[in-house]
Amino acid sequence: MKKVLLFALLPVAVLAFILYLINPPGIYQLSAKTTQFIPRQAVPTGLLSLKAADCGVCHVDIYREWRTSLHAQAFTDPFFTAYHRKDKGDPTCLICHTPLQNQSPVLLTAGAERYADLKVSPNPD
Repeated sequence: MKKVLLFALLPVAVLAFILYLINPPGIYQLSAKTTQFIPRQAVPTGLLSLKAADCGVCHVDIYREWRTSLHAQAFTDPFFTAYHRKDKGDPTCLICHTPLQNQSPVLLTAGAERYADLKVSPNPD
């Protein structure tokens, strides 16, 4: 019985080891890409905001294609929202899911390349 259990658990242990090699704990490094939003944008003349629907007034075909894509759901997707809650609202997720500084309630700065050194401050704009 012990041999059967050992052989049943061996593939799981090997898979766990391979996953550890691919993404070891603590591999997450901060960089300019992971701590900076796209800088604050002025709203172009003739637009009410930087919302996609407002851009879609002129860029009709692009907006029509985009709004039916998964990309359009980047902030509202159930998987993202569940993981964002699970990760206690990790602000670095917003860099990709709401990339414009205008969209984010926070600003991020990193004094070093360690996640623990990430500084989060309210977005004054």
